[in-house]
Amino acid sequence: MVGSFLTAAIVTTNVVNSWELYLLYRHRLAHQTNVIPEAFRADVEPEAFRKTQEYSMDKIWFSMVCQVKNVVESTASLLALPTVWYGVETVARQSGFFPAGLTRGGFTHAYLFTLFADVTSTLLELPFSYYRTFVLEERHGFNKTTKKEFVKDTVKSFFLRAAVLDPLVVGLTTGVVKVFGEKFPLYLFGAAATLTAAATYVFPALIQPLFNKFTPLPEGTLKSNVEALAKSLKFPLTKLFEVDGSRRSAHSNAYFYGFFNNKRIVLYDTLVKQLEEKQILAVLCHEFGHWKHNHTSIMFVVGMLQLLGFCYGAQVALFHQQLYTDFGFVAGDQSAVMGFQLFSVVFFEPFSTLFGYLMSCVSRKFEFQADAFAVSMGFGQELRTALYKMQDENKSSITPDWLFAALHYSHPPLVERLDALEKEIKKSE
Repeated sequence: MVGSFLTAAIVTTNVVNSWELYLLYRHRLAHQTNVIPEAFRADVEPEAFRKTQEYSMDKIWFSMVCQVKNVVESTASLLALPTVWYGVETVARQSGFFPAGLTRGGFTHAYLFTLFADVTSTLLELPFSYYRTFVLEERHGFNKTTKKEFVKDTVKSFFLRAAVLDPLVVGLTTGVVKVFGEKFPLYLFGAAATLTAAATYVFPALIQPLFNKFTPLPEGTLKSNVEALAKSLKFPLTKLFEVDGSRRSAHSNAYFYGFFNNKRIVLYDTLVKQLEEKQILAVLCHEFGHWKHNHTSIMFVVGMLQLLGFCYGAQVALFHQQLYTDFGFVAGDQSAVMGFQLFSVVFFEPFSTLFGYLMSCVSRKFEFQADAFAVSMGFGQELRTALYKMQDENKSSITPDWLFAALHYSHPPLVERLDALEKEIKKSE
């Protein structure tokens, strides 16, 4: 008999995924227009608009296929959880690799279960990832990844998860719950928050270089002007890198990372090639606007509050026997790792979806503020031109569905962004 918690999880998962599928359907309909928005008619050629629409339509269609896959995969995984959990234990016991015995729900059992789930997920995702890279992106001229690079990336990503992330997460959850029992939330939050903060340094310094080459920006006017701009704003710039983004894709980007007085800026080589020097400075001035308004710190604090809420919410579910038996687990079996997973699928994921919609709205407000800061620094026209160029080079959507954009876009639709820019420029004149 299917338990009420399992029923709730299946219904909620399918409702959320169906809603997301509907949003994608709306988004695709919005891109079937052949009419260039008025704001772009003077700057976007009809042929370029046609290619942009085709690229957006292909991406949305592929996202819809992936969404259907997610519905099937999520439902199947919910129904199979106890079978896989006990199956992994049985195979491990019969393998002979654990002569000292295997504790059900202990670190080894939980890690092997997590590893099996990771392998399964990777294999199921592989054909979709291959299609995205070598069919969709290739068709529209963005893919630069070789098949050898694709295989290397997939293998490296998996082994990093299997050797570092999975044992770290499993060890942390099982260890903290075992030591502190029902008093675990604050201790788990403290440990997880510390690791999250450390990851902001470890990931760009140790992990990203395994996939891309980061080189100091060459000496020249661009470097000296970036450093001068940072100095004028008292931005604590310590290093300035150029990354070989063109190694995998023609898409462009720029970002900074680091806490306190240790900030580093990364420019994609594609961005350096696509934009003129003043336009790059305008894009970076926008990024400095995020720093000036403490947007990164605010988002980090919000993320920590969400993590704290997750820890305390999981406390209720983790020791709730009915939750386990409703999913088909044997009475008395209460594992920390499985408890967190059940809490996630029944309670946290629906909340996270709604919270994500809210944070998209907050993020868009921050983008407007960062744009306004760039205008106040005298880079309004250069930022406007840079946005047009980046839209053209990346074939970014200019006819999004309003509802999809409202719930999912972290950046304002380009029409709205340019309109706000024009108003800020006029105010500054």
